[in-house]
Amino acid sequence: IQMRSYQAAEFHFAKALKLNPSGTQEQLNLASIRLLSAQPKIVAESRATLEKLMADPLLGREAAQALLADHLRQNDIAKQLELALKITRMPGSRFTDRLLYLDLLRRDKDTRFAAGLAAVKQLALKDTSNASELVAWMNARDQIQAAYDWAASQPPKERCNPAMALALTETFTREKEWEELLTATTK
Repeated sequence: IQMRSYQAAEFHFAKALKLNPSGTQEQLNLASIRLLSAQPKIVAESRATLEKLMADPLLGREAAQALLADHLRQNDIAKQLELALKITRMPGSRFTDRLLYLDLLRRDKDTRFAAGLAAVKQLALKDTSNASELVAWMNARDQIQAAYDWAASQPPKERCNPAMALALTETFTREKEWEELLTATTK
C-alpha cells in the first residue's frame, strides 16, 4: 500500500479473506482498500462492511478511521464531523483523534471549536505528553499566542518535561519570550 499498489493489496487482502472468511481484520483490510475502487457498487459494499465493523470493540476505531478517510477524499463535510466525533468517543480513542476533530471544526469555522479546544486543554492537563502535543498542534496552526498563554499558565514542573519544553521552545521563540524560554527549559 505504501507504494500505491492498490490492486496488489486488494488481491492479497481478498486472498487472506478467502482463507479466513469470518476474520474481521481481513474484512476491515479488504473493505478499506476497496474504498478506493472506481466501481460505485464495490465502494458502497465496502462502506457497509466498515459501518458494520464500527461496532467491533477491537476494530471499530480503525473501521471508523477508514470511513473518515473516505469522507475526507469525497469532501463530505457533515460525515467527516460526525465520524470524527464518534471516533473521539470510541474505546481506544487517542488524544490525536481529538486534535483531528478540532482540526475539522477549525477548518469549517464551526461554533463548537472553542468548546472543543477548552475540553482538549482540560484533557491535556492530565498527561504531559498530551499537553506537549497540544502546544505543538497550536503552534502548527499559528495559534502561538493561545499556545503561549495556555503553556504559561502551567506549573513550571509540567513545562520542564522534555516533550513540553521542546514544544514550548517553538512557542516562546516565535513570541520572542526569551526569559520564559530560559525558565521553561532550565528548571
